[in-house]
Amino acid sequence: MIGTNNIGWNNTVEDTAHGVQEVLKELMAKLPQTKVILLSNTPRTEPNGSKCKQLNVYLKKFADDKTVYYVDMWSHYVNADGTQKYELFVDKLHPNQKGFEVWQQTMDPLLNKLLQ
Repeated sequence: MIGTNNIGWNNTVEDTAHGVQEVLKELMAKLPQTKVILLSNTPRTEPNGSKCKQLNVYLKKFADDKTVYYVDMWSHYVNADGTQKYELFVDKLHPNQKGFEVWQQTMDPLLNKLLQ
């Protein structure tokens, strides 16, 4: 969970985004044929929730839909008013079984596309 863990350890949004970008560069340099699925952070409580949401803006920009694919997870884990769907988490951070079912449903369209 690159990103949310960095934020949790008090890294800035910008430094965390830079770190993700560097990991992507390294992966592409060493494994140029690899397809990377870059997932957004899922919601978490404050004080880190807003930072994770900000980080998602950066992460989306790293996708080129050729080698790096971005998947928005955040919106599937929040209610219409933007609050976290607590029923999908064990501890407001880690998904529970129902949360992982949402994860699978969210990823399935891209996985099916990439497997064709």
